[in-house]
Amino acid sequence: MDKTESLLINLPSVIAAFGYGSGIKKQLNYSSESLKTTMDDYILIVENSREWHKKNILMNKEHYTLSRRLVIPNMPRFMEVMGTGVTFIPGLPYKDVPNKFYKIGVVAFSDFKEELITWNSLALAGRLSKPILKIKSSKEVDNLIEQNRNSVLIVSLLLLEENSVDSLLKKICSLSFYGDVRSNGFENPNKISNIVYGNYEELYDLYIRKNKYFQVMLDKKIIINYEELLLDFYNLPNKLLEYVCSNTSDISELQELKSCINQFIYNLNFSCSLKLSIKSFVTTGLFASLSYLVQKRKKAKVHILTNQK
Repeated sequence: MDKTESLLINLPSVIAAFGYGSGIKKQLNYSSESLKTTMDDYILIVENSREWHKKNILMNKEHYTLSRRLVIPNMPRFMEVMGTGVTFIPGLPYKDVPNKFYKIGVVAFSDFKEELITWNSLALAGRLSKPILKIKSSKEVDNLIEQNRNSVLIVSLLLLEENSVDSLLKKICSLSFYGDVRSNGFENPNKISNIVYGNYEELYDLYIRKNKYFQVMLDKKIIINYEELLLDFYNLPNKLLEYVCSNTSDISELQELKSCINQFIYNLNFSCSLKLSIKSFVTTGLFASLSYLVQKRKKAKVHILTNQK
């Protein structure tokens, strides 16, 4: 039994489960030794997040510090959806894999659906646009993820500085980091390139091989069909459309449109990452949150020093 199968057996039932991040999906410049200490990341989509946590407290009491047991199942709705509807719990030990830890992000299906349709946050929309490991899912969840990826592709094409395959894939993988307050000092500065070149074939299959918005030349340059792109523009998530329509007069003015979308992404990530950080302190507790940030900071410094050699 592998660790992902073990994970679901030891948790309350879920609608869907996905693994992501460097512990699950290969990234460039990660040694087998560093992966042993890398925390695995999972998104769990459930029917009712509060009820799920109540069941999990009974099954896995060790997942919850005192503050988690008191706060998470009884969280006011405004706090539950603060930044995003997902609640992250890091530092959980596998029952069947010694000395290995994981983090879960638990979200109610209704909140998951709302985020991917509206982009009221990119916490899930950003993570699920990158290569992921599907452990369990449903047709409706898969369709929402596919729709979200198409939105990410359209936005990334509109924001491109250089029309090439590699630049497009980097733009796709960078959207959820742009404006995130936690990126400075807590992430590997080469994280985007590591994601792209560690998962190049998968990203190519997801976004490049079959699309109607551009052609790929022999030199990997792309020729974008802006007419086709703008035809689908109004299928983009609601919050983005509302912002663009309030701040631009003509979407065919590409530079103005690009500037507007950039500002929306930056504002959204900045606001959501700040709220998520506050939410983490409340749900996880000050000591556990600081400990997790210290570990991320150490990991980022290791990658910086490695890249300087």
